[in-house]
Amino acid sequence: MENYIIKPFRVKELMKIIENVLTPIKLGKSLGDKAVDFMEELYCRPISAIDVAQGIGVSYSHLARSFKDSKNCTVEIWLNRLRIDKAKSLLKCSNLEIKEVAVKVGFNDQNYFYKLFKNSTGKSPSGYRNDHKNTNFK
Repeated sequence: MENYIIKPFRVKELMKIIENVLTPIKLGKSLGDKAVDFMEELYCRPISAIDVAQGIGVSYSHLARSFKDSKNCTVEIWLNRLRIDKAKSLLKCSNLEIKEVAVKVGFNDQNYFYKLFKNSTGKSPSGYRNDHKNTNFK
């Protein structure tokens, strides 16, 4: 087990680690599922895999191993896929500019967003919007 506390510690930190160790056991949730829940909640912020690990109270290396075992990909790949899926929805049903969509789904770098989006869908964000725009949207 890789949960540890550096002295001096706060009681809140200890309680969070204890809760994070016991909650998956009680709820039957894997660490990967807890990480997915955390990412679903905060994908729109510029979070990293390290932030996810801290958010669920485990070390990054422990999360990385557990996540890879349960989800067959890295936390970073999962987070980027989640963001691209959310971006596809926004592109279909809004008139937001591409850079606004990128920011709304957690990308601060529009070029990185464009690259990931094109690699994922085979189309640029604007090309995807043109092909999939909901004709009922006004």
